[in-house]
Amino acid sequence: MNILYVQAGQAVGGSKESLYQILRSLPDEFARQVVLERGSDPGFNERARRYASAVHLLPLPTWQQYRRRTLAERARAPLADAWRLLRCALAAFKIARVIRQERIDLVHTNNSMSPSGALAARLTSTPHIWHVRESIGEHNQYPLLLGDLALRLMCRWSDTIICNSDYTAEVFREMRLPVRVIPNGLELADFAPGAGTPRELSSLADLPPGEKRVGMVGNLTTKMKRHDVFLDIAALVKAAAPRTRFIVFGGSADLGQTEYTRALRQKADALGLAENLTWAGFEKDIPAMMRSLDVLIHPALTEGSGRVVMEAMAGGVPVIAFRSGGVQELIDDGVNGYLVEPGQPARAAEIALRLLRDSNTRAIIGTAARAHAQRCFGTQTMIDGLKEVYQSALRQK
Repeated sequence: MNILYVQAGQAVGGSKESLYQILRSLPDEFARQVVLERGSDPGFNERARRYASAVHLLPLPTWQQYRRRTLAERARAPLADAWRLLRCALAAFKIARVIRQERIDLVHTNNSMSPSGALAARLTSTPHIWHVRESIGEHNQYPLLLGDLALRLMCRWSDTIICNSDYTAEVFREMRLPVRVIPNGLELADFAPGAGTPRELSSLADLPPGEKRVGMVGNLTTKMKRHDVFLDIAALVKAAAPRTRFIVFGGSADLGQTEYTRALRQKADALGLAENLTWAGFEKDIPAMMRSLDVLIHPALTEGSGRVVMEAMAGGVPVIAFRSGGVQELIDDGVNGYLVEPGQPARAAEIALRLLRDSNTRAIIGTAARAHAQRCFGTQTMIDGLKEVYQSALRQK
C-alpha cells in the first residue's frame, strides 16, 4: 500500500511529531510519501526523509478563520477568505498530480488545517483519511472558513475521520457525524531510564550545577501555548525558591523576532526572572530534554491531546497541567500528575514548590507517570488502529 501523508504547517509541533512517529513505526508493507508545507522546518524534512521514499514541498494554504482586529482587516476579510479557499483548490491540483504520478493508494491528511489533501483525493477518486488533532468548529479554538459546514465536508470527503482524543471528537459527535478516536502513540523505548547515553543538552551546558529545574515546552510562534502564564507561575515559585532554574523549550531563543516574543522578554524582566530563566530553543532529543527537568508545567488550554505531557510522563517527569482539552484525559490528578483549574497559577506554583522540596513525592509521581505511559501511550496501539482504518478504506473502494 502506497500512502501519501499531507501535513500543513511550517513549524514543528505536536502534529508533526505524531506524523514522524507514524512514519517511523509503520511496518514495511506500507510505502510512505509525504507532502509538507513549502518552507517547512528543514530539520523535520530531513527526519521525514529517513522513512519516506519521497518528500514533496508544496503550498498548503489553511482554512481556519483569522481574528480580524482592525476595520481595514474586517473590510478585506471576504475577499481574503475567498482567495485562500481558491488557493486551497489550486494546491489540491498539485497534490492530485503527485497522487497520479506516484500511484498513491490512500491519502492521509495529518491535521485539520488544510483541505487540499482531501480535495486532491476526491479529484483522483483515492481513499482519504482525515486525522483531526485540533479543537475545530465555530465555537472552538480553530473555527474554519464555511463554519460547521466545513465539518460536514470533512466527513463527506473522507472514508474515516480520526480524532486523537475524545475532546477533539466532541464537535463531530455533537453533530452526529461518525468519528473514530485513536490516541497518539510514543516510541516508549526511547524514554526508558537506560535508553541511550545520558547527556547534557548543549543549550543547558552553561547552567549552574545543583539547581532544580522547572520547564515548559511550547513553540514561540503561537500565543496558545501560554508562555505568559508559565512566567507568572515561575515568578511565584522563585519568590519562595530563589535558586530554581526555569527553562522554556520552544523554537528560537532569539526573543527579538516577533511582537509576542518581545513582550515575553519584557514580562520576564518585569517579574525579575532574567537571572533564573533560560530560553533553550528547540531540542531534537526529546527524551534528553525531558530528563533535564525536575517538573514540567503545561499551561496551554484547549490542547487536542498534549503530546508534550505524554512525553514528560513517559520520561518519568511529574507534570502540572490545567484541567482542559485533551490533556485532562491523560492525567489522573494526584496519582500520576496534577491538574489545576484554569486561571489558578498560584495553585500550580504551590504544587511545583511541593514537588521541588519533596524528592520522595517527586519520585512517586514520576514513577506512576512512567507506568501509566507504558500502559497507555505505546505506539503499537496507534499503529494497529491506523492499519485497520487503512485496510477498511481500501476494501470500501
